[in-house]
Amino acid sequence: MRSVLDASRSEFALHGFAGTRIDAIARRARVNKQALYYHFGSKEKLYGRVLEDGYRTVFEFIQAGMDGQDADHVPPERAVEVFVQCFFDAVAKFPEIMDIITDENKYRGKHLKGSQVTTITNPYRRHLTRAIERGAREGVFRDDLDPDEVWVSAVAVCRF
Repeated sequence: MRSVLDASRSEFALHGFAGTRIDAIARRARVNKQALYYHFGSKEKLYGRVLEDGYRTVFEFIQAGMDGQDADHVPPERAVEVFVQCFFDAVAKFPEIMDIITDENKYRGKHLKGSQVTTITNPYRRHLTRAIERGAREGVFRDDLDPDEVWVSAVAVCRF
């Protein structure tokens, strides 16, 4: 199945969801189209699986880079800095995944419904929230800083 997910990731990154054809994925993965439908059910479900796999890959990479930089045990500004640095490195290392995530934004997360993406990203959102809240208490950050806005801004700066 790894070959199918890899082939799908490449095709979806190149052509987006709308432009990708199951035939092209099957050719690239060297499997027949029926096998794809048997294992994944539909193009939509395959796309969702590729997205989920991509998020898992990116956030496992970020976790490895953040090792030892727990938001509760390092200065708050350092916790935010390390997260943004690691996210930036992930964007550079996994451009195909980022292209697919960007494409999915056009669909407002439609293909992520029922996926594990929230479970995958929540620890990092909590890390950022804890660091920002602690930084506000310590006077390092403004007290009206919204962790969700910081998250979106960090992602935008790293991606675009």
